[in-house]
Amino acid sequence: MAEKIKIATKRGASCVGCDIALVNLSENLLELLKIADIVFAPTLIDVKYKDLKAMPDKSITIGLYHGAVRNSENEEFAHIMREKCQILIAYGACAHMGGIPGLANVASKGSIFNTVYRETFSTENPENIRPRTEWLDKRGHKLTLPEFFDDVKTLDDVVDVDYYVPACPPTYDMNMQILNMVKDFVEGKAPLPPKGTVIAGEKILCDECDRKKPEKVRIDRIRFITDIEPDPEKCFLEQGILCLGPVTRSGCGVPCIKANMPCRGCTGPTALVMDQGGSMLSAISSVLGTPDKESQLTEKETEKLMSQIKDPLGYFYRFSLPKSFLKRVVRKKVGVLVRAAPYGMASAGEGFRAIIGITGMGMETNVILVDDGVFIAKAKQNPSGIGRQKLEDAYESLPDFGAKLYIHKESARLRGISEQETVKGEWIDTSKLKELINSMDMVVTFT
Repeated sequence: MAEKIKIATKRGASCVGCDIALVNLSENLLELLKIADIVFAPTLIDVKYKDLKAMPDKSITIGLYHGAVRNSENEEFAHIMREKCQILIAYGACAHMGGIPGLANVASKGSIFNTVYRETFSTENPENIRPRTEWLDKRGHKLTLPEFFDDVKTLDDVVDVDYYVPACPPTYDMNMQILNMVKDFVEGKAPLPPKGTVIAGEKILCDECDRKKPEKVRIDRIRFITDIEPDPEKCFLEQGILCLGPVTRSGCGVPCIKANMPCRGCTGPTALVMDQGGSMLSAISSVLGTPDKESQLTEKETEKLMSQIKDPLGYFYRFSLPKSFLKRVVRKKVGVLVRAAPYGMASAGEGFRAIIGITGMGMETNVILVDDGVFIAKAKQNPSGIGRQKLEDAYESLPDFGAKLYIHKESARLRGISEQETVKGEWIDTSKLKELINSMDMVVTFT
C-alpha cells in the first residue's frame, strides 16, 4: 500500500460549520482514513498550534483552510498552512469569498468596537476599556491578543491558493468530489485538476434547478419569503421572491430550493460573472415591470420597485462583499491635526474625544501630531502634579479604536524629542504630511 497522505484543517473567522461539513462525510470518512492521516484539525482532535509549527515545510499533502481572515492570528496561520502544505484549499464560502464575516466591511474597526464595548444597551463600561494587542499586568506579565483588522480578507488575499471549495457549508457531494480527487491522485488514476479550479459546477444554479420557468420573467413587486408561502413548482423570481440563482455557481445540488427556500448565493459567482451582487442587481432591474407591459419602466418606477428591497447589500453581497468591486462600503477619510501641547489647555483632550466620535461613525481616521502636539507622544510623562491625566496612553491606544497615529518628524526633532522617547506611532516627514493631508476628504485641527 502506498504511503498515506497527510491532511490538515485550520479555521480562521468561521462558525465551525465547515468542520461539521467534513464530519458529514459519515462512513466515507473511514474511506478517507484508509488513504490519509489527519495530522492537524484543532476543532476535531486534540492538537496544539506548536505541533503545526514544528512540522517540516511541505510535509502535509493537503490543507483545508476555512474561514475569512479577520485578525493577525488568522493571517499568521494562513501563512503557516501555506508553508506546511503542498496543496492548500480555500474551503467554504468564507475562505473563498469572505462569507458572512465579510459583511463586517460595511463598518470600520472603530465603529464595531464602539458598538460592542460602548453603545449596546447591556454594556457597562464607564472607563471605555477596549481590547489591546498587548497588556502588562501588575507582576509584569505580558498578555497578548491578535490584532483586529479593519478589513475582512479572503484566504487568497494573503496567501497563494491552489483550489477552492465554495458554499456555506460545502455539501456532502462536494466533499465526495474532494475525496475522490485525492483518492484518484494517490492511486495514480488521474492527475490533480488545474490550479485555481473551483470544485463545483461551471453553469449557473438555474441550470440545476428543475422549477418551472417562464420564457420571460416579469416582476411587478418584490415579495419576501416571510410574507408568502412560495409555490414549490414555480420559479422564485416569477413569484417576485429574490433568488440569486441567475448569478450563482451550480454544484451544490440546490438543497435550499428543494426545501422551498430561494438561493442565497453561497457558492459565489461563475467564472463569467465579475461581481455577483452587481450582476444580480442588473438582472433584477431587467425583469422589473408588469407582465402586460413590454416597455421599459421609467426611472421613477424602477426606483420605487427597487426601494422595496430592504437590505440590498445583505441580499446581493451576503457571501461575496470582500471579493466584489465594492470590497467595503466607501467611507470618508478624515485627518485630525493636533497642534496643541497636552497640558495647559483643553485642545489635546478635546481632540482625543473628537477622534473617538469620528471613528465611531465608521470614518477612516488619521491622527497627526504636529508642532507642539508632538509633546503628547512623549513617553513616561507624569502630569499628576498639576492634577491632569496622562494623554500619551490615550493617544497610543488610538489604533485600538481603529485610528492611525502619525508623528511629524521635523516638529519632534525641533523640540528635542527622539523617536525612542515616544509612544508607538508612524513617524512621517513634511513631504508625507502634505501627501496625507491632500488625500483626506476632511481635515479637523486642534490648536
